Amino acid sequence: MVRHVACHADAAAGALPRALAALEHVPAGTLLVGDRLYGVGAFFAALHARGLCGLCRRNGRQSWRWLRELSKTYIAAGTAWDTLIEIKGPKALPTQTLR
Repeated sequence: MVRHVACHADAAAGALPRALAALEHVPAGTLLVGDRLYGVGAFFAALHARGLCGLCRRNGRQSWRWLRELSKTYIAAGTAWDTLIEIKGPKALPTQTLR
């Protein structure tokens, strides 16, 4: 069910600032799924501040630090790890601990 639609006249405008602004329309407790663009500290800090959860691929430009492995599962073609990591946001934002 669509509750809110936001359009921007400039299709080349930055997607992350528009996504951050759109979070005000998302109910607390919602899980958002996004691509690598959203795998950055600023986005996860915004999610945390609004009581939201996020799942996305790691952004290749985002620095991160491995904390510890929670579990490891071997599946058909590979291995799946459940791991705690830390990522840094902009200097004004604290480090985010992510699972």
